[in-house]
Amino acid sequence: MECRNNYCWVYIDREKGADNPLYIRYAETFSQVLQESGGHELLYFEQFDSLDEGLAHKQLLNKLSNRILQHTISYYNPAFRDLHEDFLLCRHF
Repeated sequence: MECRNNYCWVYIDREKGADNPLYIRYAETFSQVLQESGGHELLYFEQFDSLDEGLAHKQLLNKLSNRILQHTISYYNPAFRDLHEDFLLCRHF
């Protein structure tokens, strides 16, 4: 996937990833993540400064291991906006 904004959102939603934690999806915007996940609980999301989907995938696999549950959030969580802003500011590299 070519990301026009020079980064990719990488995410796993609970419905699609419950039985397969490495079910990884890509989006160009965070709004697209929310739209495509249908508001289901997200297990993990992160912004990658990469135009290369393969590289982003490899980097994510290297980072995930057992950390995936530490990043569990919910679309309906009242703190979601703060988490979103924190990720925008701190989680990309």
